[in-house]
Amino acid sequence: MNFLSGSMRLRIVLVHQFFKDYMRWTDQTAVVVASNPGNQPANITLLIDPAVCGWNTRELHVTDLWGGTGKRALSVDSSGKVSLTVTIAPDKTPGGGLAVFLIRPVAYER
Repeated sequence: MNFLSGSMRLRIVLVHQFFKDYMRWTDQTAVVVASNPGNQPANITLLIDPAVCGWNTRELHVTDLWGGTGKRALSVDSSGKVSLTVTIAPDKTPGGGLAVFLIRPVAYER
């Protein structure tokens, strides 16, 4: 049985030639992976559409799995999207090169 039921490329607001970002999800959980193979910190904004995942929610809980900065709540905006802005440290530095987020619609939080 495949845990992940869907995948999509995320829309990156601040486009960078190296980013290979993607999201995989089920009806209850999503995982977002974003990368920075460059040698400078990268500030990017990911736009997540909960409806694409089949989620009818006004808020998402986002947990930083790679950086360990904890869980935060992000509201769906008037366009139906959630904006997640992150800074990814340069590759080959402690904690750098990668960002991994666990995303859950609030209705599924336990």
